[in-house]
Amino acid sequence: MVSMLKIAREMEYALVALKVLGKARPAELISVRSICEEYQLPFDATSHAMQKLKHAAIVRSAKGPSGGYQLIRDLEGLSLMELLEAVGISGQLMGCMDHACGCSLVGTCNIISPLVVLNQRLTEFYKSIKVQELFDAQSPQEKLIKMRFAEHMAAADSEVPAL
Repeated sequence: MVSMLKIAREMEYALVALKVLGKARPAELISVRSICEEYQLPFDATSHAMQKLKHAAIVRSAKGPSGGYQLIRDLEGLSLMELLEAVGISGQLMGCMDHACGCSLVGTCNIISPLVVLNQRLTEFYKSIKVQELFDAQSPQEKLIKMRFAEHMAAADSEVPAL
């Protein structure tokens, strides 16, 4: 099955890190390595996402043996759209919304207007969602998703032949 709107991995890594930083004590620095180890994230990709968050003035970094990152932006005021833009994800649904799309169908396309409207509404929606609001949400599906994953992993383990 194809996902209509799929969150990029870099956005997922940024969200994981922001949730950790949001729970940190004031002035506490959290290393990317510790986040990666705890949540089994790839170090290079997570580090790259954190650099983008730093550049967007969402976090600050300190170098050195006890260095790390610290949240400097209030997550209650940070919109999902701002976070998407910070990690370099375009809010555009389709290429023709970019001036240099090069699509050969633009001249005959009959759905440009509906897609522009859809894009505008999604942008408004992303702007209305605050990151802290996402972190505070409790979904009854979380337990089910984790249970399915555990079952999948157990089944995969039972298929491995014993030596």
